[in-house]
Amino acid sequence: MLLEGEIVHRANNSSRFLVEWVMYLAYYMVMLKYNVSEAKAKFSAVMEAVESGEYVTLCKRNKVIATLVPCENPTKPTKHRTQIGWAKGQVKILGDLETPAIPETDWEMHQ
Repeated sequence: MLLEGEIVHRANNSSRFLVEWVMYLAYYMVMLKYNVSEAKAKFSAVMEAVESGEYVTLCKRNKVIATLVPCENPTKPTKHRTQIGWAKGQVKILGDLETPAIPETDWEMHQ
């Protein structure tokens, strides 16, 4: 954000000032701003705006708390499928799986 002193300094020393200032104004005028409660009520519309490439600013009591920006390279979700036998040979079973791990005399429910 530019401060008043910076604006005067840049105006006197740089011809790029006008371009920077116009870009600054355009950025903040075009950016969508929502209070949290409004964004919550219009969540799907907010997500569609971000997905279409717009920046969305979220405010709490009119103070900026977050900015939602679109991903640079969005990837399509892949469909995960279980592959049978993917861990074959990696698991080693020690002992008997059918008998209890502790003796029945130590069970609290039998006492």
